[in-house]
Amino acid sequence: MALFCARYLTSLPFALGLSGSEIRRHAITGYYGFQDYAAALWWKHAYRVINTATDIDTDLYNKMLQAVARAMEAYSNPSNSLPGPGRRPTDAVQHRLQELAEDAHEWENNFKVEFRTRAIRNTIEYLLERGAKVNFQGGRGHKRTALHAAALADDVELTYLLLSQPKATPRLKDSEKLTAAGTAAKNGCNNALSVFISRGLASKPSQDGAGNTCLSIAMNSGNLNTAELLINDTSFDLNGYYGGKAHPNLPLHIATKTGLVEIVKLLLSSGRVDVNKADLSGRQALHYACGNGHDSIVELLLPVTDDHDVRDDRGTTPFHYAAKKGHAAVSNLLLERGKVDANSKDSFGRTPLLYAAKKGYEVIVKLLFEKGANIELRDNNGSTPLWNAITNRHEGIWLDAAYICR
Repeated sequence: MALFCARYLTSLPFALGLSGSEIRRHAITGYYGFQDYAAALWWKHAYRVINTATDIDTDLYNKMLQAVARAMEAYSNPSNSLPGPGRRPTDAVQHRLQELAEDAHEWENNFKVEFRTRAIRNTIEYLLERGAKVNFQGGRGHKRTALHAAALADDVELTYLLLSQPKATPRLKDSEKLTAAGTAAKNGCNNALSVFISRGLASKPSQDGAGNTCLSIAMNSGNLNTAELLINDTSFDLNGYYGGKAHPNLPLHIATKTGLVEIVKLLLSSGRVDVNKADLSGRQALHYACGNGHDSIVELLLPVTDDHDVRDDRGTTPFHYAAKKGHAAVSNLLLERGKVDANSKDSFGRTPLLYAAKKGYEVIVKLLFEKGANIELRDNNGSTPLWNAITNRHEGIWLDAAYICR
């Protein structure tokens, strides 16, 4: 990253004396989208390389020093990177990096990277004032607008500036079918995302091609801090259906299904989530947590869920899902702390015991035996748990069943 940042900041689009038309040409391609990150953190990456030099390939290490030397010569005071008598330029670079260490103030004073990159941002602002096309996407490549680039760079000022343009269209999507706000959510660019939130744009649906919101995009990307930022946006309807018509999702269901414990905690603590709300298939959050074996989430949901034996459109309870998927820890939780009927039947007449016996989940079968589950209950086809165990050759289960039936 040190090598990349140094080469990026010394590339042609950052050369001194570029005309407005040249900067505009580079800006509309999104070239400057990485500038704020590179300007702020290039020296930190370089310093880390110095500290781990013995673990890095010698050729790569020297390339990094040479690239940083060019960056220091381009951006620093003339005396900063001059080698001493008999010393190579790379030696001087290494010495200077060690000398300045992690003193951000010193780096700011010695290397005018932010000053130069801000000049480019000012040029972009000037071009917008003179009628530059704020929504330009181009016909090829990533098809990002300038707003996408600003969001990806996590640049608050530029994001605010672009959104302030009368003709700005923040709902435009790039080649990945993401809006600019969706791009910020996916990549954890929370500073830029805060601007979208303040404008009421982050809570809108369809931020990607699948109809997802910024919150579901952040959750699917595993960005906890971004998800927290969006959950705290009170304009966001945490009980709304989002996603495509075939598979609309509630935020709590996404988190319980994928096992995002911390996000489940955030949603529950918000006080704005209906834990008992079902999706279009009749499933509640407890169904998804049990069906995916997330026992820590089941523990969170049991005290706040009204009906632990709630049924979906197929008459399936959370316990049925846990038993048929072989989640022993969840099954034990439901039996010990939940209010569940071990003999409940779904629309097919099947009990949790029948599912566990059919699949050969001996631990769950034993748990159910201990709780007095009825081994003789038949499904709609007349099959019993014992018959399913025998026909599927689960010897351990039918031996246990035979012992119980003596």
